[in-house]
Amino acid sequence: MKDLNGFLSRVAQAIGAEWVDTREDTLKRYGEHTLPAKPRRPDAVVFPENTEQVRAIVLAIHRYTKERPDGILYGQYLDVVVKQDGAWKFKTRILKTTMTT
Repeated sequence: MKDLNGFLSRVAQAIGAEWVDTREDTLKRYGEHTLPAKPRRPDAVVFPENTEQVRAIVLAIHRYTKERPDGILYGQYLDVVVKQDGAWKFKTRILKTTMTT
């Protein structure tokens, strides 16, 4: 990324600075995964709340990458389901993602 600080600043404006985490313990935890990609420590972890915020993050990635604007986005859902009235329903669904550029 050609300007990590600029990228993180733009993302913080889009989703709120409290949802951009660069603490070492967080980076270590989110760098671990079971996805079919090489282990890679992230520079930051962001927690978007809706589609509009995800879109803002993807646009920021395109703006602040060096030579090629595209990358590979890996995702994994972490679901909690409960049985209600004889049917299984989602209680929570978290999408954990990592992107290479």
